[in-house]
Amino acid sequence: MRACRYSLLLLGLLFFPAILHGQETDSIKVKKPRVYVKQTFDHPQLFNFQTNEVLPRRSMMFRIQHRFGVVGIDESFYKQFFGLDFPANIRLGYSIAVTKNLMLGFGRTKIDKVWDFDAKYAMLRQTKDNKIPVSLSIYGNMGVNSDDAPKADSTLFFADSTTLYEYKFAHRLTYDLQLIISRKFGKYGSIQIAPTFVYRNLSAPGNTNYTFALPISGRVRVASKTYIVLEYAYVFNNRTATFRDPISLGVEISTLGHAFQVFVSSSDNLIGQDLYTDSSFDYTKGKFLFGFNITRKFWIKKKRKRKAKEK
Repeated sequence: MRACRYSLLLLGLLFFPAILHGQETDSIKVKKPRVYVKQTFDHPQLFNFQTNEVLPRRSMMFRIQHRFGVVGIDESFYKQFFGLDFPANIRLGYSIAVTKNLMLGFGRTKIDKVWDFDAKYAMLRQTKDNKIPVSLSIYGNMGVNSDDAPKADSTLFFADSTTLYEYKFAHRLTYDLQLIISRKFGKYGSIQIAPTFVYRNLSAPGNTNYTFALPISGRVRVASKTYIVLEYAYVFNNRTATFRDPISLGVEISTLGHAFQVFVSSSDNLIGQDLYTDSSFDYTKGKFLFGFNITRKFWIKKKRKRKAKEK
């Protein structure tokens, strides 16, 4: 009888802490992990505008951007074969994921023979519970014009009308800085705005060196991997009477590793420093051009550690 009592006492001592622990666990609120919204956009860039997306870890991207010549809603549309007979503007770009949130890249554009170097960092990611309602990224680009220096004579002066014009290396540099704010609405649509600051070390006569713009873009899903995409940017300053804001409309067919985009656009510029400072073609008079982009992602295989051979 005494042995039975000792056994019951021992069992009680063993299970009592577990019972207390269970009661404490029930009273503590378990914090659920954040679930982030994936693929607000499938790739880091739409037609001309950047998106909030960065490349996934251990990946890189090659991109071809091509713009045909401008045509109109007249006989030039078919005589110039939709603009294919005109000289084209092309940019080849390469990017690589450095960390989970950072990507770096560079590219080369045909017009002005511009080499550009860019970086994008993802600061915030939208969550499914809307505690973080938007995704936020910051993007920067520096372009270097490598074309021949423009010819100048002793009659050209800078804006102060006293300093004789001289083309320096610093004049070849341009900069583009963007804060990209985007949101995904379910499975069928995404929208974003990107307050943009552009600085050109050498500006056109009558313009300031800096330009402010507000690109707005979005896409709507119409099939499994097919989207209708619209881009428009309002430029706040350095506008002349004939200045036209850039606008594009087209289709994106996208998978995890590829994207093919075909569209009509009002501009043949391929980097922000030119896109937001040079006037687009006058689409109010039916002027536009055809363009396409091809994006290909590649994944870098992680090296597996070899197991030490057993002796």
